[in-house]
Amino acid sequence: IKGSSSQNPIPAGSYKYSGQDSKDVKVTLSDTDFLGHPQLDVAIEAPNPIFAGFPGLIKVKVANTGNAFYPPIPFAVSANTLFILNASGQNLGIIPPFGSSEFNFNIRTKSLFDTFNDQVIVEIAGQKFTKEVTIKPFALFQTIPLIIAGVVGSMVLVYLAVLGGLVYRKRFLKRKK
Repeated sequence: IKGSSSQNPIPAGSYKYSGQDSKDVKVTLSDTDFLGHPQLDVAIEAPNPIFAGFPGLIKVKVANTGNAFYPPIPFAVSANTLFILNASGQNLGIIPPFGSSEFNFNIRTKSLFDTFNDQVIVEIAGQKFTKEVTIKPFALFQTIPLIIAGVVGSMVLVYLAVLGGLVYRKRFLKRKK
């Protein structure tokens, strides 16, 4: 397709300066592979610390940083001591280039007083991604003793105020008689 003329414009490399006979256009095959390559990047988000005995949530974000679709494959989430609910039988689904998928998993511990360090492990296509997590009991945090002391102190003040009001009323009624 050259427009209105089959002679003009002249193809690339046909332009020559007068008196020069040189090769202006060189055609070679590329050494670069142009096939797409998917590449996964996994981010594990977990609260730090995780409160023992209370339900928690772990987020797993899988991103495809490659330039091709990542096929749907199964993946697994596990931990050494921590219970991760619905962790088996998960399917990644198709992830487009520069796309991502996010999965939420509920977590539990055995009791209210567990204290340990654990690893959350995500295994996808033979690759393992890990995150260190710390599990501590809820009752040992610094704010809990303060809250308990505040509640007990408030209850004592209310009790003393009611008791003082009753004693005052009793004395006031005895004086009137």
